[in-house]
Amino acid sequence: MLKTAHLPLKNLPVIILLLSLTACTAKHGPPVSASWEAPELPDTPAGKQVAYYLEAFNSGSDATLTTFVRQNFTPKGPGGSNLEARIGSQRSLYNTSRGLDVLSCEQANDTELVIVARLRLTEQWRQMAFEFDGSSPPRISGIRIVPIDAPPIDTTRQQSWEDDLEQYMVRLVAADQFSGVVLIARHDKPTFAKAYGLADRSRGIANTLETPFHYASVGKMFTAIAIGQLVEAGKLDFADTVSECLPDYESEFASQITVDQLLMHHSGIPDFFEEHERFEHVRNSKNPQRDYLHVFADLPLRFTPGSQFEYSNSNYILLGAIVEQISGISYEDYLDNHIFSTARMTSTTLYPGGRSDLTPAIGYTELSPEGKMTPGNRRPSERFSTDRGSAAGGGITTCQDMLNFMEALRNNQLVSAEMKSILLTERTAGHRPGEQYAYGFITRTTGDERVVGHSGGFPGVDAQVDMYLDGGWTVVVLANYEGVGEPVARRMQTLLETTKLISFNREELNIAK
Repeated sequence: MLKTAHLPLKNLPVIILLLSLTACTAKHGPPVSASWEAPELPDTPAGKQVAYYLEAFNSGSDATLTTFVRQNFTPKGPGGSNLEARIGSQRSLYNTSRGLDVLSCEQANDTELVIVARLRLTEQWRQMAFEFDGSSPPRISGIRIVPIDAPPIDTTRQQSWEDDLEQYMVRLVAADQFSGVVLIARHDKPTFAKAYGLADRSRGIANTLETPFHYASVGKMFTAIAIGQLVEAGKLDFADTVSECLPDYESEFASQITVDQLLMHHSGIPDFFEEHERFEHVRNSKNPQRDYLHVFADLPLRFTPGSQFEYSNSNYILLGAIVEQISGISYEDYLDNHIFSTARMTSTTLYPGGRSDLTPAIGYTELSPEGKMTPGNRRPSERFSTDRGSAAGGGITTCQDMLNFMEALRNNQLVSAEMKSILLTERTAGHRPGEQYAYGFITRTTGDERVVGHSGGFPGVDAQVDMYLDGGWTVVVLANYEGVGEPVARRMQTLLETTKLISFNREELNIAK
C-alpha cells in the first residue's frame, strides 16, 4: 500500500532515508548513488503516477525518461510548451540533479500532488507540485518547482566549512556542473578562493582567480548605485517620471512611470530580450542605453505601473539612459569615474574583450543555437558574448573586483549610509520564496542575517554575489557555464548558518564551564 506522509516543512528531519531506485548508465552521466527509502506516496492514480515518474527520472536512462514523458505528460504544458521542450526540461533537471530523493508528501488530491525533494548532486531542496489533467490514468500536465532552503548541515561532523565546500565543489566539477571561480571573504579578507575548470577548452587554458568573467544582471547593482549617487547629489528624485528625466523619450507611458518603479521592476514595460527581431538590429550597438530604447518604446505595458513586480531588463536600460541624461556623460564613463575607480575595480568594463591582458573566459552552454537543451553537450556560447555591456548588465569582471565593489558598498564609499539603507530596503516580493527586490538588489534573510546582492546569467554565464550585512561575509561566484552558481552560493549560506550554530554552542559550553 502507498500512504501519504503529511509532514510540516519546518519539522522535516535533517537526515532522511534515500529513495531506493534502480540506477542505469546514461549518456549524460550516471546517477548519484542512493540507498534510502522514500516516504510512502498515496495509493491513488496520482500517487502511482508520481512514483512511476520518480522511477523513470532516477533511472539515469535518457531513453526511459523520454519514453515516460511521451506517454504520461499532456501534449502541451501550462505555458504552451510542447513535448519536445518538456523532454528537454526533464533532461536538464536530471543533468543538474542526478536524481531526486523524496523527503515528504505535503498534500495530495486528484488534480495535484506536492512533494519535497532533494537534488542528489547539489543537495538543494525543492518543492515539486505535480498537476494532473483528470484523465484515467491521469497524465502530468505540469510540474511547478520552487526552491526552498535546506536545513543546516549536520553539525556533528568534524570538518571545517572550507573542507566541506571544497568537497562539494569537487563533486560538482566531476559531474561537469561547475566551471569558474569561488571567492569567500570576511571583512575584505578572502578565506576561500579557488578556480575550477577551463576558460578555453580548445586551448586547454584553465580558469584562475584573475580570469575575467561576464557578470550579466549583476550589473544592475551598478546602475542602482549610479541612480542613488545622482539622487544624493540633488540632481534626481526617485519620484521623478521618465518623461521628466528623458524629455525626448518617445513613449506614451513615459509620464506614468517613475524612477523608483524602474528600479524595482514595477513599470510594466516588456523585456527587450523578448523582442528578438528588433533586438537583433541593435544588439551590436556601442551605446545600448540609447539604441535599445527603440526596441520597446512603442510597446504596450503589461500592467499598470506600480501595480506588480515583473522582472524586465528594459527598466534598467531606461535607468542607464537617465544616468547619461542627468550626468551629461556616457553610462560607461559614469561607471568608470564614479564606481569602478572608487571601488578599485581595475578589471571591470562594459567592453566585451575586457580591459586586462587576460582574455575573458569563454562561456560554454548546453543550449543549441535553436535554444534546445542538450544536457551533457556543452559548446561555446555565441549569444551576447560579443555584445557591449549595458545598464541592464553584461560586462566583464573578476572575483576580486566584485569583492572590492561589495566592500566599498559596505563601507559607504559609493553612497552614504543613509542612501545605502534606502537602496537595500526590501520593497517587493522576488521570484524565489523569501526573496525581496530592493532598488537594484535582491535581498533575503537567513537566520538572523540579512543578505543583499544580485545574480546574473545567460547562455554560458552565471554570476552570484552575496553580501552578509551583519556577519561581514561576502560570497562571489563567477562561472562560464549557465545555471551552476546558485547551488554554490546556497551551499555557502547553509555552511555559514552551521558555523554560526557551532560557534554559539561552543560559547554556551564555555559559559557552562
